[in-house]
Amino acid sequence: MAKKVVSTQMMVRVALLAAISFILFKFLEIPAVAFYKLDLSGIPALLAGFAMGPLAAILTLAIKDLLAVVVGSATGGIGELADFLMLSCLVLATAVPYQRKRNKQVVLWGMVAGTVLMTIAGVLLNYYVLIPLYTRFMPEEAIIAAAAAAVPFAGIDSLVKVVLFVTAPFNIVKGAIISVLTYYLYRYMGPVLKKGRL
Repeated sequence: MAKKVVSTQMMVRVALLAAISFILFKFLEIPAVAFYKLDLSGIPALLAGFAMGPLAAILTLAIKDLLAVVVGSATGGIGELADFLMLSCLVLATAVPYQRKRNKQVVLWGMVAGTVLMTIAGVLLNYYVLIPLYTRFMPEEAIIAAAAAAVPFAGIDSLVKVVLFVTAPFNIVKGAIISVLTYYLYRYMGPVLKKGRL
């Protein structure tokens, strides 16, 4: 008999981590810069990736973001789409190599690579997809003005400068914070989610 890709036990753990992620995403976000808010909802997804693999990480993110849309999205689902796409870069770049070789070096380099990928994806997706979609709710001029007010020394006067001087640094900081906190949390929570430590 073929081995089940998604077991009942795995789905229970994913559902629990997705619920925690949803709470962090919806109720514990911190205003950061301009229209961006920092949340730590990527931590449960990374924990899922370490303990159960990349599929569990993506499922955790997907369930969390779908719940956020169903409960009520202030951006018509655009913020949730952005969250899913960018955090997927971070969790996949970290969880996939870790499944093949489980050591601290792989984890650390995966987190660095994931943060870089998340930042690049954030710049490209915001410029070509997300900000154009978001202009249905907020005029482009208002977006640029909000970014310019948040980072007055950068001389922001275009969307290119918005993504380079606001989006990119924000994603670097967010990826670094999520990675560092997850790294230390997994040392203690890993055995609860799956036998074995980093």
